[in-house]
Amino acid sequence: MGILDWLLIRLGVKPDPRKQMIQALEKELARLELATKTNPRDADAWFQKGAAQVALRQFEKAIESFEQALAIAPQYTGAWMSKSSALLQLGRPTEALECAERALAIEPNNARAWFQKGMALEQLGRLEEALQCYNQALAIHPHDPSIWALKGSLLVQLNRSTEASEAFEKARQLGIKEARLIDYSLKLTHWLEQGRKGY
Repeated sequence: MGILDWLLIRLGVKPDPRKQMIQALEKELARLELATKTNPRDADAWFQKGAAQVALRQFEKAIESFEQALAIAPQYTGAWMSKSSALLQLGRPTEALECAERALAIEPNNARAWFQKGMALEQLGRLEEALQCYNQALAIHPHDPSIWALKGSLLVQLNRSTEASEAFEKARQLGIKEARLIDYSLKLTHWLEQGRKGY
């Protein structure tokens, strides 16, 4: 804790946790910059650097870091999935779909890879295929509230309100907060609409 944080606490002003998180991520990113310069063949360091860049919303840089990890270790499933996620954030679902499929070719029973593939297909407007991917992810990991929430959002788009309600209820039962669920659904719908405008 810095002197300014200590002083603010003494004055009764709580430090901004978001600012502290960003500072911690920037510090970690600096450490990983050094690690990748010291050992440029360390796929894990490149992957961790990409993850820190994603957390800081530096998606283009994160993609470059994940590509470095994949150049060293082409079977690095986590890097394929994380690259897919960053590409989705940039509204590039076709490339994101390719990355998710590469991850699934390596690990066909990876629930997160099915989840990523479903999100890419959903952004591409291929809703029935996306639903199959979410169902596959849930067959592997049935207790993930985020997948249930995404499935519910997709079912709303497909005008299948009864099934959507059941999926949202399952997400709530598994611990997702109602406000978070509504926010998640609204953000997802907006994100998908924005992604489709370019295609």
